[in-house]
Amino acid sequence: MAFRSPRRSRASTSPSTPSYSFAPLREGDLALVRRWLLEPHVRRWWDDGVQLPYPDAVIEGYRAALRGEDPTYHHIALLDGVPAGMFQHYRIGDHPDYARALALGEEAIGVDLFIGEADLVGQGHGPLMLRAFLRDVAFPFHAVDVCVIGPSVRNEPAIRAYEKVGFRFMRDVLVPGEPDAERLMRVTSAELATADSPTRPL
Repeated sequence: MAFRSPRRSRASTSPSTPSYSFAPLREGDLALVRRWLLEPHVRRWWDDGVQLPYPDAVIEGYRAALRGEDPTYHHIALLDGVPAGMFQHYRIGDHPDYARALALGEEAIGVDLFIGEADLVGQGHGPLMLRAFLRDVAFPFHAVDVCVIGPSVRNEPAIRAYEKVGFRFMRDVLVPGEPDAERLMRVTSAELATADSPTRPL
């Protein structure tokens, strides 16, 4: 993995402004991630009934990625240096079944995320973290200009949060093995830069 130390957002780190950074997932992080996966607000969307037993099968998938057996890159998101959630990024084409289901017709990366600490949910951190993650980690790592994200069509809070980042609706997609259709959304690095302008309100 190219990033060895936390990648810190270029946003202001004044006392009144949260600081977001991202550290590559390590084996020692998995106990914390397992606790997060059992939080009701996370489990509602991550326990898909496919990766069983939950959450141990999910954790084993993360271990496979740490061993280099899965082309997905996982990061712990830090809020003012304290672990707050987990983000992952990947090249869509590296997951052929998923790529066929999405049928994008262009090269793109994908991201997924959750805020693990329940008291941080609904505080506005999600869009800011995701914007920083795309800008500072995912887009530079892959050198690809398009990113897609696919929340459940029922996950309205996530959809609204991604819209704040600049993601726009493409279509709803049925992905084999997933319980819900995905609300496929897209943003480019150029659109993200526009949304990131200090003259544009969040």
